[in-house]
Amino acid sequence: MKRKMIVFTLSLLLVVLAFNVSLAAREIRFAMFGDAYEVELYKKWMSKFEEETGIKVKLETYPHAEHGDKMIAAFLGGATPDVVKLATEGLPGFAEMGMFIPLDDYIKGPKGINKADFWDFIWETPGIVWKDKIMAIPIDAMCFSLFYNKDLFKEAGLDPEKPPKTWEEFRSYAIQLTKDIDGDGKIDQWGFGPPGWDLPFFTFIYQNGGEIWSKDPIMPRFNEAPGVEALQFLVDLIFKDKSTRSPAIAPGEMSNEEMFGMGKIAMVISGPWHMAWMKMTYPDIDYGVAELVVGKQKGNCAFSSTFGISIHSKDPDAAWEWLRYIMAYEQQLDWGEARISIPSRKAAAEEAFREWPAFSVFIEGLKYARADHPMPGFDAVRLIFGPEFTAALNPEIRKDPKQALDDAAKRIIKEVLE
Repeated sequence: MKRKMIVFTLSLLLVVLAFNVSLAAREIRFAMFGDAYEVELYKKWMSKFEEETGIKVKLETYPHAEHGDKMIAAFLGGATPDVVKLATEGLPGFAEMGMFIPLDDYIKGPKGINKADFWDFIWETPGIVWKDKIMAIPIDAMCFSLFYNKDLFKEAGLDPEKPPKTWEEFRSYAIQLTKDIDGDGKIDQWGFGPPGWDLPFFTFIYQNGGEIWSKDPIMPRFNEAPGVEALQFLVDLIFKDKSTRSPAIAPGEMSNEEMFGMGKIAMVISGPWHMAWMKMTYPDIDYGVAELVVGKQKGNCAFSSTFGISIHSKDPDAAWEWLRYIMAYEQQLDWGEARISIPSRKAAAEEAFREWPAFSVFIEGLKYARADHPMPGFDAVRLIFGPEFTAALNPEIRKDPKQALDDAAKRIIKEVLE
């Protein structure tokens, strides 16, 4: 009897030990891109998450420009990390190739989330929802706003509490804010510095009453009259008014965003992440944040940073635990208070606004912003569109705006859509 009891006790201990080892060995890989301050926030969450759940999160970080290619290579090799961060613009392609598992059952399950707690547009964004299945959940909701230097406004005799509201005012302000300070015939302070990528330019097309794509079938519309007029508007700011620094930056030159931080550009268009960057890099600059200017109508682009669970995950339940943890109110409030971007959870965003009212400008923009990147090949589209678009704004090329957009449309149809 005694011997049987010893055997039973030993067996029970082995089971308990095996169970504990199993718990301790639970580990997921988490791949992301982001700036240093964002990575540090995730590390803080990872430590708390492991302490609370016993699940270890192994962090893998990549530069934004390389992240997508790294994930494609991992997918083709059958070794995609358990949880992957991606921007919404690339999601349709990754969803179409089958990188992620649908999250609908997790969302509706006993450890699920309430979709109504998040911004409505999220559940209408291509890629987040793909073929009627939810493939990813965003940590934030982003659009663009106008950042302007209040001190430079004052020096130009402009009211720093009254940023431009229309295209006409914007053009006038940019001229007034452009200066040759030392009188050497070269501009030392620019009125405006536009970003050199697609989504900010798309906001001008929307403001001019245009469309980027037709939906059925998906075909380019950015080269129609509203798009050509929008690009011509930027061309005139650069070459006619000479009030705007070209976004075609040579290697080694400072970006327009950096020039804004140094007080050498008075206005830029950027997203909510720019506030965190300014706080960290140029904390003494007195700047304002305003809604984008209005052309024929209001216009903005919506986009997000999202997380999906890989089809290759060996422990999707643990991956969901981590994803759900990131989306919880406490972490979302952390995100908002870090001023990285707008939390995707509405209640957390509203609480963050009380501490940082400038966030409310982005919320106004989200009310009419559009997530217009509907096709799986959008990353390939960007590789075509970017050089053609900036060719019209490059002083060394000065390609005709209509020709630039027509050439981009023809190449996208031939190389991506056909």
